[in-house]
This record gives sequence, C-alpha cells and structure tokens, in this order.
Amino acid sequence: SFDNLCTLIRTLKQYSYNNDIAEVIYIISDNDFEEYNDFIQINDLMDNLNELFLKGDINQITLIYVPYIYNVFPEITRFTNQKNYSFENYPNYHKEQKLMVAQSAEFGWEYINFGNLVKANNSIDNSLLNGLKYYMDDIHLSKQGINLLIDKINK
Repeated sequence: SFDNLCTLIRTLKQYSYNNDIAEVIYIISDNDFEEYNDFIQINDLMDNLNELFLKGDINQITLIYVPYIYNVFPEITRFTNQKNYSFENYPNYHKEQKLMVAQSAEFGWEYINFGNLVKANNSIDNSLLNGLKYYMDDIHLSKQGINLLIDKINK
C-alpha cells in the first residue's frame, strides 16, 4: 500500500491539471496489512487518501478490498486439527475493513468488498468450490476474478 500510495501521489503531481482526474480505483489487499519494510498503517493510508480527496486532486475514489481467500472461504481453505499446518489462527482484518467502510461512507466513496462479491456469485452456481476460480492463489485475482470485479465497477 505504501508503494501504491507513493505512485498515486507522484502520478497526481504529474497528470492532475485543474481537477481532471475523475476517479481513482484503489485496491487494498489483506497482504497490505502485513508488516514489512514499506508497511503503512491503515489509518495513515486512509488519512493520505482523504487528504488527496479533500484537496480536490481526485473527484471520486473507489476503494476495493481484496481479502485473502482463507478469509473468504475458511470452511474449505482452513484445515483443523492438522499438525503443523493450520490456518485456524490465520489473521483476519475486521478492524481495518470497518475503517475502510466507515471512511468510504463518510466521504461518499464507493466501497467494494471482493470477498462479498465472490460469495454472491459463488452461490449462483451452488458450489463452495466454485468461488475458488476467482483467485489465482491466496490473494491475487484470476482472470475470472478480474472480470468479476470489472463487471462490478462498470455497473
């Protein structure tokens, strides 16, 4: 998220003339909440996005949250009672998600939870395993996942 934010700020400086950026689609994944060298706290990220929005550099923000597949389908991706291999204690980011929802509502941003979108489309086919097709691995979207998200954004 820190790298994405830096790229967004640099891009806005380069291409934003007279408030001509209609919309920014900003994707936040569960792996963005893991602490590493360029880690940014969700509060700081939201504050920076809010600042860009309030300054008028961006007219609209669509915030997309992409959870780990383990948090979308724990019933089929988390093994229980498996020695040395269990996702029972795998982190979920409910606190961060609540903040994103609240900030989006406060500023009138569109908020999309990809996990909810997958579950809604998964039930159409009536199979738990069908939802796995939207992910390429534990966090990255497959071609079907990208198309599902594009369809949602374009509505």
